[in-house]
Amino acid sequence: MAWRPSLWSISALARLCLKEPRPRIRSPGQRWQKHRVAHPQRERDQAPQDSLLPGKTGPRVRPQDAGSPDGLPGCLDLPGERRHDARPNPIYTVSVDEKPGVQAIGLTAPDLPPVPGKASTVGRDYEYVRRGTVSILAGIDLHSGQIFANVEERHRSVEFIALLKRLDEYYPSEAIIRVVLDNHSAHISKETMAYLAARPGRFEYVHTPSMAPGSI
Repeated sequence: MAWRPSLWSISALARLCLKEPRPRIRSPGQRWQKHRVAHPQRERDQAPQDSLLPGKTGPRVRPQDAGSPDGLPGCLDLPGERRHDARPNPIYTVSVDEKPGVQAIGLTAPDLPPVPGKASTVGRDYEYVRRGTVSILAGIDLHSGQIFANVEERHRSVEFIALLKRLDEYYPSEAIIRVVLDNHSAHISKETMAYLAARPGRFEYVHTPSMAPGSI
């Protein structure tokens, strides 16, 4: 973007959206397809093109190819619909990731509101107060764009389980929650596994490849 103010209003965001060109957004499955093109060994696992058209159901995780140069364990093709693979229960896919060590910055004085004819933006003092760091644990529903975000003082299994409980409360009780995430220790700890075992059939893990960019 051409400019990134620290404070946004609906009108300012609307003006920026009209000014900036709209990027072409690919679905998660299309992004994986793009990266897989460079690996001919995986082409044999590619489904026919007609099965990848919008509206088709049946996401799948492709197995790891023997001799793969980067050891990609599997790719999730995500359709636009929530029901698939012959299971009657709806399946919601949520991509989850964490960002620890985020600086918590406070103000030294209240912001000054805009004044018609004098100041068109919010006035903020350049000085600030450091309030330590926090961790952001967040997820995004890849079907609807619904955001789940928790701000925690620490990043442990208990904080990650709190995010899973939030997902559990949000989605229908009969639904399956597919979680796309990395292999952080909090995701596969004894405490987390115990919680998942107490909710059999509720969550499904899809781990991102090692050394891959963040899930979200």
